[in-house]
Amino acid sequence: MTTNETHYTACTDYTVLTVSGPDAESFLQGQISCDMTKVSEARYLFGVYCNIKGRVVSFFRCFKSGEHYGLLLHRSLADITHEMLDKYARFSNVTIEEPELFIYGMVNAKPELGWFEIQCADDILRLGAGDDPNRHWLITSEPVTFPEDYEAIDINDWEYLEMLSGIPIVTSGVSGEFIPQRLNMQSIQALDFEKGCYLGQEIVARMHFRGSLKHHLYRVELKLDEAPDDDVEVVFPLELKADGKVIGQVIYAIPLARTLCHAQVVMLADEAYDRFIEIGEQLHVTAHLEILPIPYTWGEND
Repeated sequence: MTTNETHYTACTDYTVLTVSGPDAESFLQGQISCDMTKVSEARYLFGVYCNIKGRVVSFFRCFKSGEHYGLLLHRSLADITHEMLDKYARFSNVTIEEPELFIYGMVNAKPELGWFEIQCADDILRLGAGDDPNRHWLITSEPVTFPEDYEAIDINDWEYLEMLSGIPIVTSGVSGEFIPQRLNMQSIQALDFEKGCYLGQEIVARMHFRGSLKHHLYRVELKLDEAPDDDVEVVFPLELKADGKVIGQVIYAIPLARTLCHAQVVMLADEAYDRFIEIGEQLHVTAHLEILPIPYTWGEND
């Protein structure tokens, strides 16, 4: 991916669930982790949908557009999120849908949008994607034909940039596995500890106020000693071991080469240092793990 050119990718692995109706705001306020009173047509928030055990079922960007709220999330999470919302929506005047939309990732494209910023013009919705103002999501009801000088990139390139921004990539494989804080949700303002009750809130709040979190999500590079077999299907989370002990779980990984990948790993803080490790039973390979920086720090009570 060249540095100064404008790039785009069709994010077909992502979708939007919409929630509309007179009770949409109050309904979502009692279901998800972000404060719906702070979501507007100019500002989105990250949010999570937890189960009653306080484990993250889905992760999304929550935005408002006209008369509805939208949840931009990985497509593999759409069905389970839709089913859970339906389950709790029976006593609320809301409609939950998954409309056909076209979602793109834009790099080095105007306008510049920061964290949580939204722009809507000509029926095209743009959401700032992270700490790089030159990167944003583009959502529209019609497919877009981009100028010839725009360069198409792979979805892996886009998700790599999400990782650089420290944004967790949550898919169905890890749905229901982790409390939000282990995925750094508090660090990207996906958790509001003052908004009141929502599904799983008691467990999430207890972890926050006790300050007992020992695991975090790390961005790492894995240099494999040998390439895995081509027919191996990797299912996340993927265990990492050192000296026969599990030290972390890979929630997502992007191959950069046959023996090199970029990954997000939930690890015990005391185990997060550069070292040689073994990668889960699915791959049967060893690798060198290198901890890489993310653009935020953890607070005292995280």
